[in-house]
Parts: sequence; C-alpha cells; structure tokens
Amino acid sequence: MKSRIRPEYPETAVLLFINDKKAADIASALENLNIRTLTPPESEYGETVGCLAQISGFEKKNISFPENAESDELIIFAGITPKRLDKILDTLRSENLTVRFKVMLTEYNRSMTVPELTKHLFAEEAEIRRMNTEK
Repeated sequence: MKSRIRPEYPETAVLLFINDKKAADIASALENLNIRTLTPPESEYGETVGCLAQISGFEKKNISFPENAESDELIIFAGITPKRLDKILDTLRSENLTVRFKVMLTEYNRSMTVPELTKHLFAEEAEIRRMNTEK
C-alpha cells in the first residue's frame, strides 16, 4: 500500500502583479485543474506570502508594497506536489500563459513579505545570468 503525504492546505495559486485579463485566463486554466486561485488587491502586496496564500497562522498586518521595490509577474503555488506542479506548468504553457516568476510556498519563504520575496527572486535571476555568462 502506498502512503500519501497530504498538503497542509488546499492547492492554491496566488497571482501577483498580473494584469486582469491574464489573471482571469490563468484562473480559468487553473480552475479546470481544481486549483483555488487568489488575486489579492495591490494594497495587500506588502503582506507575507503565507498571509496572501491564506495559510493558518499568518495574519494580515496592513503593510503596503514599497513604491521603489522591484516587481514583475508572480505566481505563488501552495499545497501542490512537484508532480502536480509539472501538470500545472504544462497546462499554462499549452495555453501560452507565461509568467516571469513562479515559486512554491515553502517553510523558508512563507514568512517573507512579497517585497522580500521579489527582491530575492531578482537577485537569484541575476546570479543565474552571471553564472551563465561566465561559462
């Protein structure tokens, strides 16, 4: 008998910095996969990733996203297994729904604010580019 590890929370995608039309298209594609989609208002973009994913224990603190912070399209996936993520990404790709940054909610990042996470993502992307140019 195979044992299954159940996620702590429902399969969720949090859409940030994505225009309304594209967000609606992504939500529709994910709805077909029975994935809950959350599109918090921009006024909440300064909150923690766990709060925006509606994870128990992460309360809203009414922090706004700094005007000078870097941002770009971002999807935060929560409660999704790696195998399931492959299916989700294949579905989005097949419908030409590209998003610059896609991250899984982890123990490490769920306490980060969105500005902290985006700063980390831009730094990580810059490091990957630097490493690729050195080859």
